Amino acid sequence: MGILDSFGRLFGQAPQTALDPRLARTIAIIDPRLENLADVETTLLPPLEEALAYYERTLAILPGPVPLDETSATLARLFPAPDDIQACLGRSMEVKQRLPELQAAGHARLWALLGLRSRAQAGGSHAVFTDHTLRSLAASPAGVREALRDAAWEGLVMAFVNQTQYQQQKLELMRSQKELLQEVAPSSRVRVSGVSQSIDAHISRANKDLAPERVLHNLVEWLGNPEPFLRIENRTGLTLQDGKGTPLLHLPLLSSQDRRQWLVCLVEFPLEMAAAALERESHTHRFIMI
Repeated sequence: MGILDSFGRLFGQAPQTALDPRLARTIAIIDPRLENLADVETTLLPPLEEALAYYERTLAILPGPVPLDETSATLARLFPAPDDIQACLGRSMEVKQRLPELQAAGHARLWALLGLRSRAQAGGSHAVFTDHTLRSLAASPAGVREALRDAAWEGLVMAFVNQTQYQQQKLELMRSQKELLQEVAPSSRVRVSGVSQSIDAHISRANKDLAPERVLHNLVEWLGNPEPFLRIENRTGLTLQDGKGTPLLHLPLLSSQDRRQWLVCLVEFPLEMAAAALERESHTHRFIMI
């Protein structure tokens, strides 16, 4: 699946428009007024595609998958305690939410992103992994990467939407203050002209910032910085080694909107294994926020 092919799944049906349908979905979420701007497609589509291409390039370096139903030195290092795999599958919010759909589709094996956190082992020669957590459960490794890409893109877009909504709320507040000032001014002995002029200046600036042309300019700049919503860092990762110091697997560090940072790799396992673990587990379910 190529870049943007899953936009329909992420954002729903595109509005009826002559624009590129991928771009139309983005505009519908951010500000429908952008559709009326001249050259909006040639201005916005390149940074939109490049942001998603960045996520695809970033996710292509994820290591794995590591089979959870086999015996290996790599698996033993990832899950130091015998019950860790069962707890990981059974406590996963992703497994809880996505397993029924994948089960109904008849998939026998599943793939997901495994996130780990590490702590130093007292007197030990290597770190011990804890908080094993799954994200983006899918029927293939490509499906995992696509789900992660879509989640990162959604975070990028919605953060811009939230910022714009905050500006709109401030504008509405200033308009309310202006109206209130106009109501009290005739009966007030306090001179309010200076306050009124200050509010008018703020309203004028806010209107300019929220004009479609300015929103488009800000959006292009925003899409040019997709890294804060998903970044995979090899240099600050961790390499697993066996008892002889032979490298087994390098775990890069995932940074996203989650305050926690995760050492990550892809894993695979039978659907039945996940279903059984989920049925036995009663603890709070874990999640990774992208």
